[in-house]
Amino acid sequence: MCAWRNNEARSADSAACAAERRALRLVRYINTAAEALTCWPSREMLGMQIEKGMPILRAVSKSQKPLSFRMTLHEPWNGDVELLTRERQTVSVWLSASPILDGESGSTIGVVIVLGSPKIATQQAACS
Repeated sequence: MCAWRNNEARSADSAACAAERRALRLVRYINTAAEALTCWPSREMLGMQIEKGMPILRAVSKSQKPLSFRMTLHEPWNGDVELLTRERQTVSVWLSASPILDGESGSTIGVVIVLGSPKIATQQAACS
């Protein structure tokens, strides 16, 4: 889908996933760090609506704007969030969500979400 994918997939510290605009925010990509953080294997999360796979309980940003994955199709959002894993555990992470633009038309084709936290490695043990 995009050039950013190769860089994010190589990063052991960042969990990354991407959702497509036309497919009602369905997950189209998830790296192994995001699998470990959310406890969702990629084979199950791919095709899932992003809000279902990563339910956000709390979101705080310096801009004081609320987090909505629909809104991130139009403008970036960065801040601290608490999300629920597949195992229904609360995990606190930093989240950055940005629109993915088509290089030719300049139109938004999806959103990339990068999650960063020192707890990613310890979270892996919590997933069954």
